[in-house]
Amino acid sequence: MRFAILQGKIMRGQKRSEPTSDLRLYNSATGKCDLSEEEARKREAYRQAESEAADRQRHKRLERWRNTPLDPEAKEALGNVPPQVAWSLIQALVFQAFDTQPDEAQELWDKYQPPCRDEMSLDLALQHLDPVVGINNFQYLNEKVNLKDAMKSKPLDVLEEVLRMVSLSSKWHSEVSI
Repeated sequence: MRFAILQGKIMRGQKRSEPTSDLRLYNSATGKCDLSEEEARKREAYRQAESEAADRQRHKRLERWRNTPLDPEAKEALGNVPPQVAWSLIQALVFQAFDTQPDEAQELWDKYQPPCRDEMSLDLALQHLDPVVGINNFQYLNEKVNLKDAMKSKPLDVLEEVLRMVSLSSKWHSEVSI
């Protein structure tokens, strides 16, 4: 005797391998098994197309960043310091400002209201940015930080310049935009 499970009930006389039109798949939007196979296939195809489009856009942005030269102002401000070193130091000082002076850092955050959700999303955005693009954008509005000797900069000054960059810079919004 053969049994088939159909919507939680055992049915006699049906082969288990027979396709049933009542098969439902898990729907993460509702938390229930209410998707038909066809709906699930359509959703997966849509997700895949969306993912491929995002990958193409990310690839174009990375190619643009790889081919971005260092701006003359940024090159002059860096002197002999490589952009990768300066960008890593800027990221470290931003993190240090949040870590060692959280109240003052929060005041700056509230003042500039950056488009990031929180300090971790800002940190991730800075980490995933090409150093040359980051330095070009940082130097575009920079008034306080000497990039040749960034180690001597105050973490709050660096944080303020970064928050100004992501909040106010037209260059940032046109080239990067979080």
